[in-house]
Amino acid sequence: MADFKYIMQGFQKDINFFDEIKEVLETEDYTSIWILTAFVNERAICNLMPSIKKSKADISFIIGIRNNVSTYQALKCLINMKVSVFVFDTARIESIFHAKVIVGSGTNSAKVICGSANITTGGLANNIEAGIISKLNLRCESDEKFLTEVREYIDNIIHNYPQNVKKISEDRELDELYEQGLVVDENQRKLRNNFFCASKEKQEKSIVSRFPLVNKKLLNFGKKQKQTNAILRKLDQVIVEEVCEEVWKSNKLTKSNLGIVKKGTHAKGEMSLGKGQYRQIDQFTYFRDTVFRDLDWKNNKSGDEIANAYFTMIICGINYGEYKLRILHKRKGMVAYQQNNYVTSIRWGDVSHLLKNENLLGRELVIYKTSDKERYVIDIE
Repeated sequence: MADFKYIMQGFQKDINFFDEIKEVLETEDYTSIWILTAFVNERAICNLMPSIKKSKADISFIIGIRNNVSTYQALKCLINMKVSVFVFDTARIESIFHAKVIVGSGTNSAKVICGSANITTGGLANNIEAGIISKLNLRCESDEKFLTEVREYIDNIIHNYPQNVKKISEDRELDELYEQGLVVDENQRKLRNNFFCASKEKQEKSIVSRFPLVNKKLLNFGKKQKQTNAILRKLDQVIVEEVCEEVWKSNKLTKSNLGIVKKGTHAKGEMSLGKGQYRQIDQFTYFRDTVFRDLDWKNNKSGDEIANAYFTMIICGINYGEYKLRILHKRKGMVAYQQNNYVTSIRWGDVSHLLKNENLLGRELVIYKTSDKERYVIDIE
């Protein structure tokens, strides 16, 4: 008789889809494992890699493509491990392959996991996900019948739709998928965001505290290349896509960064630009000579350099539009240089009302440079 278990990831540290899938892969009695997923990324596959290599079963993946999520790197990783990889292309944008099913089976037992989790970092650990886990006793006629029905659905996918479901095993085939735009490069991702135009009061209310997720931390593998991203920007009511490159990432945001002060205290209204998570940079020259090099710099009365730039503000996935902000770079010879302190800062100006929000504390701020020399993107989280 089958044993059923319902799990919901994100509320207890020891309940997550990563551990459940890992257990399926490492069950010695299983001779066959099928993993169906809409989306896949490299970090998730790398975390599962030791279990995949350890498994004695025949492992097969069916992975959705043409969805702007499944990545070239993840598929290449799977091909290199010599597992069977099938890609499912519905040839539609509005209707994609969106199934998430894991089936492990042996002579006398099997397990079926059916739920919301993809084989991605979010699906395995970071998101709130839910699913049903069915442990089957194949000596039981009803359990065997259930497994047979599940396998028949999978066989139907593989054998009856040759135009849409194809097995790939060579780099050449993967390269073709990439060239056709059916999988994406993890080093060239789109910043997901929604446009939000409203009053300041409504804008401020849209930034709420993060849900207190309890999730498993997946490992990072290797050093990533610097990402090139794309943003959507509103220009005279026309939405355009721009390519942009990450140029700096902050440490966890503090009250000082965001201009949050006690009542009656004057806020600086600026964020100092130090090394942040770019530990290799020279903070005295990097921002002036690299990040903001092409701006129209002028000297103020104190001899410091100032310039204006346009920043698209994306906060918690919401695009709040473009703001003209001032960059200040302190003149050489100032005490800040001797004390190894910051010498470049961004004045928050008209965007201050969005940033004076304690729900942003502990998040990270990323600056992206666009192809337009005066335009940048700030993405918080």
